[in-house]
Amino acid sequence: MPLLTATDVAKYYGPDLIFAGVTFQVDARDRVGLVGPNGAGKTTLFRVLLGEATAEEGSFTAARGLRFGYLRQRREQQSHLTAFEHALRVFSPVLELEAQVEQAAAQLEAPAKRKQKVFENHLRLFLKHLTRRVSVF
Repeated sequence: MPLLTATDVAKYYGPDLIFAGVTFQVDARDRVGLVGPNGAGKTTLFRVLLGEATAEEGSFTAARGLRFGYLRQRREQQSHLTAFEHALRVFSPVLELEAQVEQAAAQLEAPAKRKQKVFENHLRLFLKHLTRRVSVF
């Protein structure tokens, strides 16, 4: 099943045709690049996909649960982030979850490390005691 399908999509700004007949399908694991000259409608197509603009013709179908990540062409004026850092913001929920998993793993690991230390201390004391007994004979 395709993740995203566009069929005969057209967009106008007033009387000006921006694009027409846009048809494509994006399947899982596809890598897609959108290239074209300035003014060809690349940003407008993304705005239509994101629901920020409407197409006058055609349709889009997205797989259930599909989420879009999009790095705007013009960054926020007050932003202190690099373009790469902005792009990574799309993954912030995943990165937060990863941090939580690492924290939980560390919490689970701590008692095991304490038990290991106690075991090593007991073993060291036992071997020390055993060595004393052996040396007496």
